[in-house]
Amino acid sequence: MSESFGQKIRSILDKPLSKKGFFFLLLSPILYLLSYIVSIIAENRRNNGYLLLENINSNINFKIICVGNILIGGTGKSPVVQKIALIYLEMGWNVAIASRGVGNNIKEFYCCSEVECNLSMLSDENREHYEILKFSRKKSSNAFYILQNKKRIESLNYLYDHINKNNWNINKTIVILDDGLQHFACPRHINLCLWSPHLLLESPLFTIPVGPYREGYGKKNFAFLLDHFNYRFWSRTKTQNNNEFKNRINNSLQTFSISPGEKDIIINYKTLFWTIKIAANKVYLEKNISENEVFSIFQTSKNPLLLSGIAHPKQFLNDLSFLLNTKKYNFIFLNDHSALNAFVYEKINKSDYIIMTLKDFFRWYNDPRFYLGIKNKNILICSVDIQFLNYNLETISITHILS
Repeated sequence: MSESFGQKIRSILDKPLSKKGFFFLLLSPILYLLSYIVSIIAENRRNNGYLLLENINSNINFKIICVGNILIGGTGKSPVVQKIALIYLEMGWNVAIASRGVGNNIKEFYCCSEVECNLSMLSDENREHYEILKFSRKKSSNAFYILQNKKRIESLNYLYDHINKNNWNINKTIVILDDGLQHFACPRHINLCLWSPHLLLESPLFTIPVGPYREGYGKKNFAFLLDHFNYRFWSRTKTQNNNEFKNRINNSLQTFSISPGEKDIIINYKTLFWTIKIAANKVYLEKNISENEVFSIFQTSKNPLLLSGIAHPKQFLNDLSFLLNTKKYNFIFLNDHSALNAFVYEKINKSDYIIMTLKDFFRWYNDPRFYLGIKNKNILICSVDIQFLNYNLETISITHILS
């Protein structure tokens, strides 16, 4: 069993101040000063506001939605981005996901579903977006794009030119800015901010390195941020826990003297299980499999391994409790978006059943040592599907609130 240094640091950031330990107490004057400096920089940038659409190109008239958070990571942005994209695709819209990409040596790269492209150029999360949209798309009369560029404004200009070149309906085109709340140089019509009621109630209300946030310093600033964005997306819970989750949201908002309302959207989720097909050096999502099928295969394994390089692997571990509580297993929790190392290769080689997220798989599958390690072994790939509820726990149409 192994947990990376980065994961341990993240868990310390999430802890209440009273539980951070002696080492934090010793360094607290310096850490609070650094946190204050980070928050001042973030506040100044936010006060300047986002660039307006008419200031870059008065002819760009597609809808731009931003999905992000003020946490360091791990609130479940990817499933929200994918779900919104899939809903609009099924309605016959052209859909683009614009992201900077995450990882080493990210290159500017634009990918359209109607054109053969080198998918190895995509970052892990962008490759996940592409595969989910490709697998789930039911219509061929509309296109989807993955736009990877640190400067999302350039992605918008590329999209505008490409759609006009192909004579597609630009009025039925939506752009989803993935993790763009802190990217002020790109315009948008609506900002969706993902929040965790658990962290709001338990973690310190400060930016790093005191708390797990990118913005905010103290209760007053967090009250402003909670009310600042168009919608608060609360991530995330399962159906059987809806009422408990709603109570935690209410308790979170009451702490800041905010009343819940139409701005509050609850994210229900379920875990999806996939099989992967590898052929001619290409990888495809093959099919979904049920919990019963997963359980049956897992019970035949002798040395299972849970391998993760995501921000909150303990939530992932909890989602798999129906499986993992039945027998002994090993786990390795790497840093978010981390590469593999010699220790991990050794564990992979000794395992006969490997469980990982879809994002993790696409981060590592081009690594020859990883590929050789998983070859001819049972691999379980997991992703998340979601639905949106209002504060009264009623299913809502996301297109209605985004219109």
